Formats: sequence, structure tokens, C-alpha cells
Amino acid sequence: MESDLRVSPYAVLRRRCWNWPMTNGVEQELQAATDRILQSDSRKKLIVAGPGTGKTFIFRRLLEQCAGQPDERLVLTFINNLKDDIERSVWHLAQVSTLHGYC
Repeated sequence: MESDLRVSPYAVLRRRCWNWPMTNGVEQELQAATDRILQSDSRKKLIVAGPGTGKTFIFRRLLEQCAGQPDERLVLTFINNLKDDIERSVWHLAQVSTLHGYC
């Protein structure tokens, strides 16, 4: 049975969100969490992270690794601002919509 990958480097992300200086240790922690997500074989991934922590970057990298054509991929979110941000970044990799807009 396939397990979900849950990565929540909360302390690292919280420091970044509050504009605390990124030390080498914090950057290494964040990079290690990012690598775990990108290298996971799990099809299901839950990323818990605050603003400015690289979620869109990770999302784009995951879509680049996916098999299939962009019109076969769908990205759904509840938040219009996030939809706009993701759409600017991955428009060529997937269809992007809010859940309500898609329905």
C-alpha cells in the first residue's frame, strides 16, 4: 500500500515567514525537506508551508517530473491568489483552476 509523504519543516518555514535571517543550518534544513519531497516515489504529497517558502517552486518541479501532456494534468486550489501565482509559473505544465471555477 502506498503511503503519503508528509513534510512539514515547520520551524524552518516559520523562521522564513517571519523574515528571520536564513542561516546555513536553516537553509540546509529547508533544502533537505525540499529534496525529500522531490525524490519521493509517493504519488500523494502534502506540503505544509507558509508564504515565501518555495511551494510554487516545488510544485513546478513536481509537474516537470510528471509523465503525460500538460492538458492531462490539473491543478486545483481554493484560493484565487494562489491560482494566479501558480498559473503564472506552471501555465505550460498543467491546467490551473480554483475548485469552484473548475466545477
